[in-house]
Amino acid sequence: SWLDVVSTLQPAASRRRRTRNMHLLDADGVLQKYSSTTSIIRAHGEMRMTGYFKRIAHLTSKCERDVRIAHDKVRFIQGFVNHEFDIRECHDDDSAHAICAKIGLTEDEHSGYSHVLDLPLKTLTASRAAALSNHAQKLAQELEVLRTQVPSELWKSELEALRNEFIKDPKYA
Repeated sequence: SWLDVVSTLQPAASRRRRTRNMHLLDADGVLQKYSSTTSIIRAHGEMRMTGYFKRIAHLTSKCERDVRIAHDKVRFIQGFVNHEFDIRECHDDDSAHAICAKIGLTEDEHSGYSHVLDLPLKTLTASRAAALSNHAQKLAQELEVLRTQVPSELWKSELEALRNEFIKDPKYA
C-alpha cells in the first residue's frame, strides 16, 4: 500500500522516535492532534491520494480532448484533400459549421470548430493528415496508459524518482 511506500522512505531514526504532543493543521486547515508519526503519514497519504485521483482524472480528460481534436483535424484535412468539400467556398460561419457537422466533427464546448477552421490552408495536405494521424495514435496510446494508472503506483514512482535524485546529491546521501 502507499503507507508502506512512505514508511520505507523514512529515515530509520525518525521511525524509532516517539512523540506524544504533535499538533498540525489537517487537510481542511483545522488544528489536529496526532498520536504518532504514522498517523501523520496516514493523514497526509489520504490527502495525497485524493490529489492523485484528481490529477489522473484531469490528465485523462485533457488527453481525451486532445485525441478528439487530433482525429477531427485528420478527418477535416482528409475531407478537404479528397474534395468532399471546399472550405474556401464558405462565406460565413454558419456554412463552415454546417460542413464540420456534416463530416462528423465534434464541436468543442469552448471553441466550437475553431480547432479545424483556424488551420492554415497550406497545412491542408495529405502528408499533414498522415502526420496528424500518427500523432493521434500516440495520443490514444497515452490515453490508454492514463486510464490504467493507479494513483498509489504513480505516487510510488514519483517518490522513487525523488529518492534517486536525493541519492545523487552528497548532502542528502
